[in-house]
This record gives sequence, C-alpha cells and structure tokens, in this order.
Amino acid sequence: MENTSTNYNRPTIFRTANKLRKNGYSLSRAFIIAWTLAKGREVKVNGTTFSTRQEAIERLTRYPMEQVRFTLLREESNPHDKNAVSVMVSVNGSQAYKIGYIPAIIAPTVSAILNNGTAIRAQFKAIVGGIGHAVNYGLRLNMSL
Repeated sequence: MENTSTNYNRPTIFRTANKLRKNGYSLSRAFIIAWTLAKGREVKVNGTTFSTRQEAIERLTRYPMEQVRFTLLREESNPHDKNAVSVMVSVNGSQAYKIGYIPAIIAPTVSAILNNGTAIRAQFKAIVGGIGHAVNYGLRLNMSL
C-alpha cells in the first residue's frame, strides 16, 4: 500500500507554534495556526484598489504565473496598523512593487511569525474580477510555511 500522507516540516511547525506561544497565543491555538499554515491558507489581498495597483494587477495577467514572485514584508512603521504585512510582487526578478496587504484580521499572527524569523511562502492562487471597468481586480494568494 502506498503512503499518500503529505510530509510536513514538523520542526518548522513546532518552532512556529512555540514562537506564537511566546507572543501570547495559547499552546493549542498556536499549534492550530501553525498546522493551518503548514497545509496552506488562501487569503484575499486587501488594498488592491489603492493608487496604481489595479493597473499593476492587470499587467500581471500578461505573464505566466511562474514568472511572478510574491513576498510578504513586515511594515512595523505603518501608521495605521502596527502589525501590517504588505504583499510585494515582482516579475522576472524586477524591482518589487507593493500590490496590497494581508487582511488585518490575520496580520497579527502573520507578523508574529515573520518577526521571529520564520519564512512564510506566498504563492499565486488567482486574479479575480476585472470585467471591463465595472469590476475591480482582486488577488488571492496561498500562504504556507
């Protein structure tokens, strides 16, 4: 019989849970969050209608998604949210552009993980909307440890 279980990086999950525990989460909640991120969590990128971000997302539709790289970056000096995590995008190694933010509801958790040096992968999931000028573009990412 073939083993079909997914191999998660258990040491990373345990380290992440312990870091979250040190940041005030209960041990059980910390492990739930760490395992959820290990499996991957889809998130909607907020703030995609600000400035020229709509044009930037529209330009992303022209590239194969293998050429597009997303990075999560802590913004500790953000005047609106001390836990802000921006989503940066670059194509073929170009200079990164801020395309939006991780939702504020999960930003404290994501920022706590990033502050402690644990990397979170942000992978393209989907570009949504953008039907003519009637609907704005949106962006969805999959975050995982």
